[in-house]
Amino acid sequence: KIRHRSASKQKSASKGRSSSRRRSASRRRSASKRSASKAAKRSSSRRRSASRRRAASKAGKRSASRRRSSSRRRSASKAAKKSKSGKRSASRRSASKSKSSKRSASKKRSGSKKRSGSKKSKSGKRSKSRRSASKSKSSSRRSRSRSNSKGRRRRSKSKRSGPKRPLTAFFRYLADNRKAILKKNPNLKVTEVASVAAEQYRKLDSKTRGAYEAAAAKDKAEWDKKHGKTEGSTKKRRRSRSRSQNKKAKKSTKSKSRSASKGKGSRRRKVKANK
Repeated sequence: KIRHRSASKQKSASKGRSSSRRRSASRRRSASKRSASKAAKRSSSRRRSASRRRAASKAGKRSASRRRSSSRRRSASKAAKKSKSGKRSASRRSASKSKSSKRSASKKRSGSKKRSGSKKSKSGKRSKSRRSASKSKSSSRRSRSRSNSKGRRRRSKSKRSGPKRPLTAFFRYLADNRKAILKKNPNLKVTEVASVAAEQYRKLDSKTRGAYEAAAAKDKAEWDKKHGKTEGSTKKRRRSRSRSQNKKAKKSTKSKSRSASKGKGSRRRKVKANK
């Protein structure tokens, strides 16, 4: 019995040892599994953190690029706004300058108009005074002529009324050669064309000049036959000549009287100074 008990005890002790060994092995296995799972978790966390870091770096780069692009856009918009404002200011300055120039031009025009108006008014007053003086002189002359003519009135100057006289030789030559003269030098005036034609007419041969003179004489003879010579024209010329001679005589007498009066005054002054 004692042996059997000891054997059972030994068996139970060996069983306990084996079970403890099994437990320790299972514990070791579970610990190794735990350590492996922890290592896997650590590696996964490291991978996650690395991926997060990469994503953050990418996001940072993107945000930096976005910031740069936004800053560039802002700078471009600011530059565009500045350019627009500069253009607007330049346009405003040009508009103000144009307005100021227009105002100055209008002021100058108004000043010139005022001056011209004042000058015109002055010239108009002078012309009116001259007209009144000429009217008074003409009225005095008429009264004198009426008193001298003893009730006889002079005939008023009438304009020429009658048939047109024929052309002379020179005007015939001018009418024939006017277009040729204007083709050579088209910028000439009427008086200059007449002067050029006169020089050419002087240098003409006797034959061509004689032809023009013969045609003019023929036309004049025909006109005299139709209308006849008028004596009124010669009488008017004589009257005009006598009037011009009388005016010249009056002016000479007035100038002589003025010079004589001046000489008398100077002589009197000299006598007073000697005294």
